[in-house]
Amino acid sequence: MTIYEIKRRTMAELPHYFDRGTMRYFGQTLKDFRVYQVGNGCYAFRAPIRKEGRVVGETVKTFDPTTDEIF
Repeated sequence: MTIYEIKRRTMAELPHYFDRGTMRYFGQTLKDFRVYQVGNGCYAFRAPIRKEGRVVGETVKTFDPTTDEIF
């Protein structure tokens, strides 16, 4: 599973989650995201949040491929 597939599968329900403007606000690109499989069949993904060139936080979410939900 890649971040690109997660974006494609969630586009109908969450069209702005991976929107270019939204990601620009958080200083992120799709290439910043790393995806990891977790034990329950879900995938965790994370990326640093940048403001003014500094890392100020991190996006950490989980994607369920059976329901196509992010939580």
